[in-house]
Amino acid sequence: MEENGRCRFSCELYRRYFEAELGDPATEPLRVVNQLQSENQKLQALAYTDGLTRIPNRRAFDLRLAQAWQQGLLAQTPVTLMLADIDHFKHYNDTHGHLLGDACLQLVARILRRQVRSSLTDFVARYGGEEFSVILPNISLDIAQQRAEQLRSQIKTITADSELPGVTLSIGLANVRPTETSSPAQLVAAADRALYESKRLGRDRVTTVSQLKSF
Repeated sequence: MEENGRCRFSCELYRRYFEAELGDPATEPLRVVNQLQSENQKLQALAYTDGLTRIPNRRAFDLRLAQAWQQGLLAQTPVTLMLADIDHFKHYNDTHGHLLGDACLQLVARILRRQVRSSLTDFVARYGGEEFSVILPNISLDIAQQRAEQLRSQIKTITADSELPGVTLSIGLANVRPTETSSPAQLVAAADRALYESKRLGRDRVTTVSQLKSF
């Protein structure tokens, strides 16, 4: 039956059938909006997640570092950044193949994520290739060095005991207090210089910015 341009079901059974199949016209727009929001959230999560290792990617790292920097600036607390590189990874791929190389990256990512979960503010991401980054807000340089050494040691020990060929990490560490005239890019550059020094000195080690001859 039709009333005022709208259909009305004379049979309650038919009404329930069509409502189940087509949805309630009164709530259908809300359902569609909720579904679109859910799908959008999933797409956003994918955009900030590394496809191979399933940890945050470089885009997520850039956002989190900017947030940590701003918080450190407002609170006048330090921000620590570790850049970690799997040693001799090209040789690893050439020797064992890219499938094992991918498995190695996934294992290292899991270890780092598990070890960094001690604080809600700590953050680990795949920085690019075989390189990972760790953000540790509001800790001292001494504690940051301890954390870096623990991560380096854990990677060496756990991968050696795994079914995969073992690997080691070189880590560059920078710990600075943000100022109005400094930037997150300077922190990244400092950690990168420290990482390069770790590689130059023989790899499988942690180097801090304070150990460099010049900042």
